[in-house]
Amino acid sequence: MNRIKFTYWIILIWSLATISEAAAKANNRFEIKSVTIDDNAAFSDERLKTVMISVPSRWYRSSYYYPEVLEDDLANIELFYQENGYLDAKVVDHHVTLDSSKHEAHIAISIDEGELTLIESIGFFGNELFTDDQLTEIVKLKSGDPFRQSQLRAANLKVLTRYANHGFLEAVIEPKSFVKPEINRAIIDFYITESHQFKIGDIRPMGLETTRPIIIFRELTFRRAEVIDYSKLLESQRKLYLIGLFRSVNIVAVTSASGDSTLKDIEIRIEEKKSGGFDVSAGYESVEKLRGRVEFYHTNLWGTARKVGISARASFVNNKYELSYTDPYTFRTKWRTDIRVSNEFSDEPGFDVDRNQIKVTVGYSFEKRRMATIAYRREKVILKNIRVTEIPDAKNMDISGLKISFLRDTRNNLFNATDGSYLEMSHELAGGFLQGTRSFYRIESKLKRFFTLQTGMVIGTSFGLGYIRPMYGLKEIPLNERYYAGGPNTIRGFDYQKVGPLDENGVPFGGQFSIVFNLLELRHTIYKMIGGAAFVDVGNVWKRVEEFNFEDLRTTIGGGLRVNTPIGLIRLDVGYNIDPRPREGSYKIHIGLGQAF
Repeated sequence: MNRIKFTYWIILIWSLATISEAAAKANNRFEIKSVTIDDNAAFSDERLKTVMISVPSRWYRSSYYYPEVLEDDLANIELFYQENGYLDAKVVDHHVTLDSSKHEAHIAISIDEGELTLIESIGFFGNELFTDDQLTEIVKLKSGDPFRQSQLRAANLKVLTRYANHGFLEAVIEPKSFVKPEINRAIIDFYITESHQFKIGDIRPMGLETTRPIIIFRELTFRRAEVIDYSKLLESQRKLYLIGLFRSVNIVAVTSASGDSTLKDIEIRIEEKKSGGFDVSAGYESVEKLRGRVEFYHTNLWGTARKVGISARASFVNNKYELSYTDPYTFRTKWRTDIRVSNEFSDEPGFDVDRNQIKVTVGYSFEKRRMATIAYRREKVILKNIRVTEIPDAKNMDISGLKISFLRDTRNNLFNATDGSYLEMSHELAGGFLQGTRSFYRIESKLKRFFTLQTGMVIGTSFGLGYIRPMYGLKEIPLNERYYAGGPNTIRGFDYQKVGPLDENGVPFGGQFSIVFNLLELRHTIYKMIGGAAFVDVGNVWKRVEEFNFEDLRTTIGGGLRVNTPIGLIRLDVGYNIDPRPREGSYKIHIGLGQAF
């Protein structure tokens, strides 16, 4: 059956390719098969092709030759060189070979790069607030650097921003350059008109219908009579967005209504979201299969930004019902309180677990994007249908735990980050003076890092470490508190939870020590909303920390597709187990929602 399906897909793909090729010939179009570039030393062929539309066809995208488009591409190549300091660069020749029998086009381009122009000197005129040395440090340009227009524009913006952060909102910066072509040197001068320094007058929230003004004012990082700092306006705007109550937030400085020419009033222009709602969602992923969720919520009780909700979710392996309440400013302080009461049933590979829980989390944000939290949980846990041969000594448990966490989050997107990092470290104590029937200590750390290359490729890495040990006479950690690895969000060359200790029947029973290292993931857009990824995952779980050995680390490599839809990112990954052991497959296919990390 699998061979029949495979053959079917091959025939389908071949048929579509044949139809596409026939349509191209019928329209007398020539498909671009190759583009060669000669005499380029400063930039590679691939880098230059990123500024072109006329590029070779790929398996997922056909590209056709149009003379007018190629002319624009040649002009873009010259502009690219000139923007990067090669002011005399020229496309000296190009040739297009058309194969009428195959309807193919082959493009050859020759370039004369010329000499690189360097910066000879940088000067500043009209500056009183900042010294020349201070401005030189701001622009990050120096004698001997390549003369790049993009860096000159960036330097201009940096100077404008620095002045705006000191209240000079009407400062004018005019960069002028003089090029000495005979020696390939450029002199850059910044002419500065500082104008006036402004302070903050009135602060006016606008557009509020439900939300109380105090909710706005408590998020602001600026006050009346302060010198305007533009960076504080932007940070306040970001903080107001993060409340989640507003569709749009714009903070602008306007002429003061008082008539005082030294003041600027600050208008906070807001469009509120609908605060109450009912959501229904459904999806599919490899572990839970079909799943659905229903939620009733109100995000702005009495205009105070307090949130309350009730939700139910169900899948083939998990059912959960939850009541939640959030107060972002508990007792009018900067402490955030989250209270959740839930009932959850999970069908895990080695056991079923029925859990009733109440969890209270109190957090405090300090500095930028940093938070410390204290969480208390009280659970009634019942283990059922235990399938592991290692039967626990207790199936009914009361767990009472206190967890302290620190996190720092600079990601530019919580669900599909392309830049920034995430760091979380936590310690949890259960039992002991907190009562409960099970006592243990847990320490965990998680680190994620993302950055984007000039080519648009996103590089991500994630490292997670967990350790748990029994305390106060407890001999074994409960099955539901142990660590497990393997599956769509950890080590993708394995089935769910199949990395780590297994019993004689191949059923996972977890361990006390875990390392999951998504060593490297490369993400790149293929076409519009469709992207591709390649990854390397490393990790394992050990029954006890004393058994840890680097040689036990399991490694998988793989790739996948990403479809970034309006309702969320859909992910298909194929992970290959590079060293399969008995009863292990060589690859696994995973379907999920959102990125793996």
